[in-house]
This record gives sequence, C-alpha cells and structure tokens, in this order.
Amino acid sequence: MRAFVPDDAEFYRQIVNMPEVIRLADRHDHVGAVAHREWCQQMCMAEDVWFWAVEQSGGGFLGAVWLWYIRDKVAEIRIILGPPWGQGYGKEALRLLVGDAFAHGFDKLYAYVLEINPRAKTAFEAAGFEIEATLRAERILEGRPVDVWRLAIWRQ
Repeated sequence: MRAFVPDDAEFYRQIVNMPEVIRLADRHDHVGAVAHREWCQQMCMAEDVWFWAVEQSGGGFLGAVWLWYIRDKVAEIRIILGPPWGQGYGKEALRLLVGDAFAHGFDKLYAYVLEINPRAKTAFEAAGFEIEATLRAERILEGRPVDVWRLAIWRQ
C-alpha cells in the first residue's frame, strides 16, 4: 500500500466502472472522469479520511482502501480492488490498514458487505473482522432484496 495520488484517479475509475465492481459495490451507474477526479482529490485532501492505493508486488495498481466517517476512534473501512481477484491482495491491504489504524489509536473499524459478495466477507474475516449485524433486505439489487452484513474489528 501507498498513498493514493491524483495520477491514480483514472486507473481507479476504470476499476470502479467494471460491471462486476458496480454490482458488488452497490453502485448504480458508471462514474464520469471529471466527477471521479474531483472525488479522488477530495479524498486525498480530507483530514478525516485515510485514502490508500493498493498495488501488486512489482507496482501494478489494483485499487483503493480507505477509512472515513472517522469519529471517536471509530471508522468505516472500504475497499475496492480490480483484478486479479482471489489472490489475497484485499486481505493483505485490510490487514495492513487495520494494523496501522490500531497503532494510531483507533478502537473499532467496521464495514458493510453485501451478501452477494462472499469474497469480500472472506477477506474481512481473514483480517479479523466478525459479523456484528445482519441488515435484512437492506438493498434491492436486480429486483430482489439483499442482506447487508456489518462486520467489525475491535482493538484488543
């Protein structure tokens, strides 16, 4: 992981516009270049957001992981990675960010994961997260209700 920089924005936009990412991240449409670049700049400059790029060993950009909604030593964690999936990059990025957050005094991190994304749930659980709640029929995707898991990890 490394700091997300403005030059990463277009690579990241290509990832968030992949049909599978749109579906699993509960997005409804493609993101335009200008709006996405502005969002990335805001994320990079915000004092209450930790925004990191995730790379393969050797330097290939994979996506981003971040903490936001930071308050009272608690934050939401999000991660969006492109392919190659299933190689452990998400699990490793989560592990690194969790360790860094706890070293900086955070007490709890949480994430929301759609039930249609078991790969994400597995990555969060491998990083030490546990299901804190199941939000029944929280979203409607492709015309059917979908549960959302809230996973959390606490500093020991």
